[in-house]
Amino acid sequence: MLGTLLSLPAVASDGGQLAADHGCMNCHGPTAKAAPSLQSLGAKLQRKGESPEALQHLLKEMREGKKIQGHQMVSDESALAILAWMARGSR
Repeated sequence: MLGTLLSLPAVASDGGQLAADHGCMNCHGPTAKAAPSLQSLGAKLQRKGESPEALQHLLKEMREGKKIQGHQMVSDESALAILAWMARGSR
């Protein structure tokens, strides 16, 4: 199923736009103080890679962490697309 999700055009190519649309930069932007920056999270994700298993693990971490309301409101499909985009170096 994950492979199917990542093959959808909007999911596969629009991780950056989805991150903007969901307000990720509000907490993870360059001036973020309370949350890790998108840059530091991206470096962690790049080390883990973007295999379906790695992305699924990261999604689970995101969902089960501190139960951040914004994280809970993002669909799995959008979250996986954002994570994949970050794992590719935000490209």
